[in-house]
Amino acid sequence: FRIPSEIQMNADVAHKFYRHGVVLKQVAHFYNTIDTQIVRSQKPLLLDYALMFEKLATNPTAKTAGGGGGGKSITWSDPNQLESYIEHLHAAAEKLTQENRKLRQVHTQMGEQVVELMGISLLRQQSKWKDQVEALRSTVDALQPHYPGMKGWRKHWDMQLFKALEHQYRVGLEGLHMELPQIKCELEFKNRQVQ
Repeated sequence: FRIPSEIQMNADVAHKFYRHGVVLKQVAHFYNTIDTQIVRSQKPLLLDYALMFEKLATNPTAKTAGGGGGGKSITWSDPNQLESYIEHLHAAAEKLTQENRKLRQVHTQMGEQVVELMGISLLRQQSKWKDQVEALRSTVDALQPHYPGMKGWRKHWDMQLFKALEHQYRVGLEGLHMELPQIKCELEFKNRQVQ
């Protein structure tokens, strides 16, 4: 059976762009689901990376893809423009993913440190408690220059520290009678009055 040349030519073009279509489908899926992968309190920290990715994803022009075409729309008929655009789009998605993973890792480590604080007694190990809190603060301070919009994330961790502190205060008050040394008190009575 002989396939007409026009159909064969279209099939060859489709085969050539199939890979690009698959990559664009993956990027579209990433674009639609990245919101669920970012910790809510960290969204402002990733805003610049997300906006850069969104700008590329929603405005596919040769200029943004580095093609120098004066901002003209990218079409399937120019494989070089398309390849350049996909590379830039993929790089922006990778950068956003990489930063999100890094922040999620820091978030998880800080969560583990706060859980540790809940087990450190404020009565018996006050200096260790303070050191742990200082370590948490220095972690956040180290990230400050790299990420704008940390106010919400700092507030989140302040609330977590408050919860740990409240827990230790309750535990400390409940067991305070066992921690205090015995107090000896002597009362002297004369003529039915305390002297």
